Amino acid sequence: LMEESETLHLGVLGEDGYPVIYPMEKVGTIGLKKVFFITKKDSKKVKYLLSHNKCTVECHDPQECIVSLFGTAEIVTDLEKIKLCIPQAYWLRLMKHKNAESYCLLEFNAKSGRLYQSGHLYEISLG
Repeated sequence: LMEESETLHLGVLGEDGYPVIYPMEKVGTIGLKKVFFITKKDSKKVKYLLSHNKCTVECHDPQECIVSLFGTAEIVTDLEKIKLCIPQAYWLRLMKHKNAESYCLLEFNAKSGRLYQSGHLYEISLG
């Protein structure tokens, strides 16, 4: 499900302590353990993650299946590291922006996960 989904939901803690949910274009994944997103360095989500890096990533499908991953996000600003983490086609698309250096990579690292399916909750082993 996570591999097939193009849009995921990133949940972070806002400055008021309440969750803020952002729909995000998924740039890439490594299994369920890592999810990569691109965003502007000066975005609110980056500001929130700099003060509290715990977050969640979720995806849903029409058959009422939800995958929730819980972990932390690292903000990567080094363009060479970003290039190594994302697909080449996305890198080329990013480099077409005249202000490519104003973007950063959010590298989500999952610590645990849950699958909600047909009214049942299952823990996802990430080890």
